[in-house]
Amino acid sequence: MMHLLHTLYITELGAALHLSGQALCVTHGDGHTDRIPLHLLENIVCFSRGEATPQLLSACAQRGIGVCFLAPSGYLRYRVLGPIAGNVLLRKRQYLLSEAEDERLSLATEMVRGKIENEAWLLARFRRNHPEAASIEREQAEQALLSAAGSLSDRRTDDQLRGIEGNAAKAYFCVFDTLLLTGDDSLRFHGRSRRPPKDPCNALLSFAYAVLTTDCIQALTCAGLDPYVGFLHGDRPGKPSLALDLMEELRPLLADRLVLRLINLHMVSAAMFEPSENDGIYLNKEGRSIFLREWNRMKQKEVWLPPVSQKGPQGLLPHLQAQQLARCLRGEAVSYRPVQGR
Repeated sequence: MMHLLHTLYITELGAALHLSGQALCVTHGDGHTDRIPLHLLENIVCFSRGEATPQLLSACAQRGIGVCFLAPSGYLRYRVLGPIAGNVLLRKRQYLLSEAEDERLSLATEMVRGKIENEAWLLARFRRNHPEAASIEREQAEQALLSAAGSLSDRRTDDQLRGIEGNAAKAYFCVFDTLLLTGDDSLRFHGRSRRPPKDPCNALLSFAYAVLTTDCIQALTCAGLDPYVGFLHGDRPGKPSLALDLMEELRPLLADRLVLRLINLHMVSAAMFEPSENDGIYLNKEGRSIFLREWNRMKQKEVWLPPVSQKGPQGLLPHLQAQQLARCLRGEAVSYRPVQGR
């Protein structure tokens, strides 16, 4: 269990959560209990298969404390929210634009552009920082990504946009292994695999994307938007489409960079992964604890925040982009601008 910023992460699978007065009590498998006052919390992210009492969930909902229950792999199982915040007129505008082809495609295109440009930026950054590890294939992939981003200036259909995004992702992940500076063959990247991830590197990527999705859901909810109605990803019951949209441009900047850091600085090892019942590979308790510790350190890092033209914690990026999207939908901004790596 870790209390970082105003988010409590519970990684022990058997932990049980209940309410005691005005505090959250977490009872661990060995019988000892931790107590955290509710006023210190904004979010509770639980990877436990244990129980949470209705009294606790009700108290969190009344106080606006988000409670997310995730599978050990990081995928969202369910989420508890209080009364919906924000302007209903903003959400009505969101729903209308999700059905308006021109406006929806315009927003989706910018989100794809941000993702592709940030993938190219990550490759370029590695090239500058590690000139000794030069790779013709990686440089070619970088140019292919920049070309793909440039091609988005022309008007595109949904299928064309998805085709460009898919080809860019293929070019990016084809050279992702060249970014790994490890001699441990078990941590090498041999292509993207999901649902379930088939190797440790893919397990890290999937876990990072799942945690980032949770952050994006919270950011959109705080901005008064519906995280389940998007512009790029299709609608499906239980699918947080807008959170997945918002996450695209942030994947290379936050998730991918952290996965590379964990592997290249030898913070993770093969012993931190375990097989699952569905023939996949997932982080174990130790691995999740290390990941979440570094995830929050990454979020606290001071960086230049283009949306507000000043320095601040990197973890604000999902919230700033969600707020920018809300301004765009209200007509207060001419267009949506994805955040760019610097």
